[in-house]
This record gives sequence, structure tokens and C-alpha cells, in this order.
Amino acid sequence: MSTPSFWHRRTPIAWLLWPLSWVYRVLYNIHQFSRRLNAYRAPVPVISIGNLTVGGTGKTPVVQELARHLAKQGHLVAILSRGYGGRFTRPHRLMPDDSATDVGDEPKMLFQSLYPLSVHIWVGNNRKTLAKRAVAAGATILILDDGFQTTQIARDTDIVVVDGNQAFGNGFLLPAGPLRSPPTMLKRAHAVALFGPHHIDLPSNIISLSLTCCPEDVQKLAGKRLLAFAGLGRPEKFFTALRQAGGHVVATESFPDHHAYTSADLKILEQKSKTLNAKLVTTAKDGVKLPEDTPVHIIHAHVGGDVETLQNVATQL
Repeated sequence: MSTPSFWHRRTPIAWLLWPLSWVYRVLYNIHQFSRRLNAYRAPVPVISIGNLTVGGTGKTPVVQELARHLAKQGHLVAILSRGYGGRFTRPHRLMPDDSATDVGDEPKMLFQSLYPLSVHIWVGNNRKTLAKRAVAAGATILILDDGFQTTQIARDTDIVVVDGNQAFGNGFLLPAGPLRSPPTMLKRAHAVALFGPHHIDLPSNIISLSLTCCPEDVQKLAGKRLLAFAGLGRPEKFFTALRQAGGHVVATESFPDHHAYTSADLKILEQKSKTLNAKLVTTAKDGVKLPEDTPVHIIHAHVGGDVETLQNVATQL
């Protein structure tokens, strides 16, 4: 399931919705101003990783990369997330027996990939309360996952992730376009983590990164026919990356972002894989929502490029 086609071009539908974008912008500005007035200043450094648009830009792999680096530097890192799709509204720190249904697919994936490093992952609706609980639990640095629009917590570093291939779509705010914040807000960012090429004006503080499939995961499937499926903001990014990494993808299946897989979904996928004589493969984010006995190979994301500069921006607080 992809984003609406009119988000990528200024079609008649986009122009019809354009007045609502101005309503969104006014409400957004009021909301941001009111939250900023009572912003919480944590006694430890705060890093925000966010984006301007709806859909997958690659910010979760960036959060994962920075959390791993900071934990290895001796920090007790706390990642603060809304836990989209989970059931917890009050502050909850992830534990090994929490499921993706409990805490959301992205927090669960982060937990699995970072365990047993000194990283706590907290989910809940109120980021300010999460921050206070995380600090009380001993965190020495906080990472706001999807935090660019979270102005109720003062931050020391703002990193905005941009997918250069998609950029800002048609340039309109929601609902006429994919933008959650106007591009002028980039002046508030300390750095832009850019995946891929770009043809738009960006600040000079650009960190060029690449997002690929983990080579070791793909090598294990060398010579195999693959049926790839994913429930992401942009599933086609995964399929393309898998092919570029050398995967022999013979068919793909796309699902909505944060899709909760049913037994019927899995039955259809398994039947199709048998018909095609292909191995099922999916992302780590999708994998945490599948039963353990599902015959599927997990492909992890790999962040490359100027990772050292990304790490330096995060540590020079």
C-alpha cells in the first residue's frame, strides 16, 4: 500500500485539498507554540531523530545506529517512542516478553536489534513523562524517535532524516501532500541525514548516508528465488534494495504500514511461495509481528555512508 499518488504531483485533487493544508499549518503552528512554552529541559543530553514527511524515510535505522554507538561509548541510552500500534498509553519500558502488539512494531524491532546493549526503550503517549521516567531510571542520554514535531521536550541536537528520492513530494502539507512540517522548519535542524540523491534545496549541514540490505542476510539466500513482502511506508524501497543487494526477487507483496499480519495473510503468502518455489523474505520490522514458526527469512537494514559524521554530530552535545 503506497502513499496517495497526488502527494507526489500537484494534481487537481492536491489543489482541491490545498486550502486544508493551510488550516493544518495554522493548527500546527499553534500546537508547536503552546508546547514550546512549557518544554521540559532534561538534565541529560537529548537527541531528536525525525522527518518532515509521512512515510518511511529511514529514521528508525538511524535511531538504531546512534543508540548502538552511544551505548558502546558508555551511555545508558533511552529511546522514547509513541509505540504506534501498541496498547500502552502510560509510560512502559520494554521487556523481553513484550510483543509487537503490546508495544508497537518499531520499538519491538529496536529492542531485539539492540539487546543486550545498555539501551532502554520506552513507549507511551506523553513524551515529557517518558523523558522524566527514563532519567529517573538512570538514562544518561535520550533519543526522541520521530521527535522533530515533539517540541514539549527541549533538545540539544535535532537530526532530520530525508529520503532524497522522494524528498518532499508535491511540496504541500497534509492532507494535500506528504509534509507534516513545512521545509522552512529545517533551519531548526542541526543536521540533515540524507539517504540517496536530492534535487531540492537543503541546508549545508548534510550527512550523506545509504540504506541497504544487510549483506550477510542476502548472502545466505544466494541463488534462491525470493518472494518478498513488507508492510512499510514505502515497501518498494525494500524490494529495490533487496534486488540491488543481489537478491533474486521473483514476486513481491505490499501491505499497509504497521500492518498486523493475520493467519489468512500468512497462509496466502506461504501458498504463493510454494507455487513460485520461492523463499519468503521480509524486513525486521515485519518479522517481529510474525509467529516464531513462520518460514520466513529476515533481512535487516544496514546504514552506510558517512556514519562517522552522524556519530560525531550526536556526541558533540
